[in-house]
Amino acid sequence: MDFLGDWKEFFLQGLVGMGLVGFNATKFFLKGLESNNISIDYAEFFPNVAIIENGRIENQCARIYRAHHDLRSFHALLGPQPRSDELTSLFIQKFVNDFRHIHEESPIDLYISFGAFITEILPSSSKFLSEGRTDFTTIADQIINQELNKKRKLYIATCGSLDFEEFSLSVQHPDDEIVREPQGFISGLNGVLPAIIGERFNIPTVTIMVETSSAEKYKFNGAVSQLLGLLASRKGLNFLDNYFDLKMQLDSYLNPVIEEITPAARQELVASLERGEDSKPDSSPDSTFI
Repeated sequence: MDFLGDWKEFFLQGLVGMGLVGFNATKFFLKGLESNNISIDYAEFFPNVAIIENGRIENQCARIYRAHHDLRSFHALLGPQPRSDELTSLFIQKFVNDFRHIHEESPIDLYISFGAFITEILPSSSKFLSEGRTDFTTIADQIINQELNKKRKLYIATCGSLDFEEFSLSVQHPDDEIVREPQGFISGLNGVLPAIIGERFNIPTVTIMVETSSAEKYKFNGAVSQLLGLLASRKGLNFLDNYFDLKMQLDSYLNPVIEEITPAARQELVASLERGEDSKPDSSPDSTFI
């Protein structure tokens, strides 16, 4: 795209946050580019917990990865966030120092951080019951299908030397609706780190928050939560594919996962509706949460 110009070095950030949106978008982007771990990790800032999967044990900590595509290179910070203010402060100090070394060796042209932007709460059964529908399976199908087919907005804020208007106009794609992030706050490091990096190093920095829904009224069944996060992550992947003109159909990595979890999400939503777990009124149905 024209906006990229001579830019060749990029830094992506996808730390675990609401719905794993930024984490999954960055994770599957790296998978598509067959990234390599460059041996910078932050194990000292995370709980002493290891994950066992298929007989293998893996330390789950934030790491910095490196990937290449054509003439462009990518660094990426991927993993969980520290769980205390003290560890978060120490993590920021160490990461900023590591970023300084990376930036000195390969000056970063653009820093992108991904996250989730909650714009609505999944509708309750009362909405459908008032319309004369009583079949919870049908209601669950309508709720899930609405999410599967939703055209998700991208909420963007810039920092450093990056101008919002210039960036938003230049990255516009027919499938995207780009919105300026409203006044408010972004909780956690997915907002804090790009602000620090943009100001301290005066480099173009942007946070991209993908629109998603909340299932807070339903006593959080895992499959519904995972599905909502994966759908928003897919939108983030599509943005990266279009922005960098990769033509790699990166969402193909996520689509099988979405297809696999959708039936379970439907079943859990039906069970939740039958138990009346969505019966409490919406406290603020039109509110936006970051």
